[in-house]
Amino acid sequence: MSTTFEISVPAKKRYFERRKTDLVSCYKSLETSDFAFLQNIGHQLSGNGISFGFDKLSEIGAALESAAQSKDIQKCRHLIDQFSSCVEEIGQDPIFSANLNA
Repeated sequence: MSTTFEISVPAKKRYFERRKTDLVSCYKSLETSDFAFLQNIGHQLSGNGISFGFDKLSEIGAALESAAQSKDIQKCRHLIDQFSSCVEEIGQDPIFSANLNA
C-alpha cells in the first residue's frame, strides 16, 4: 500500500526560499571551485525537489551532483544557470509572491 501526502503551501514557500539562498551560495562556490559544496547542494536538490513538487529542480540537482563529482566547472556553471532559470520560473507562480506565512 503506497502512501501519498500533500506538502502544505507554507512548507513549499519555505523550501523555495531556501533554494534561492542555495542559488546565491552556488554562484559563490563557482568562484572558489568549491565542488564539495556544489555536490552537496546537487544531492539535496536531487533528493528533495520531487517531494516538494519541483521535478525539474531534482533533475538539475542530479546533474549538478554528477558534474561537481567530475569537477567540471563549465558544466556546473551551466547547471547553476539552469537552477537560476528554474527558480525564476517557479517564482512566477502566484503562491510564491504572496505572504510567506499565508
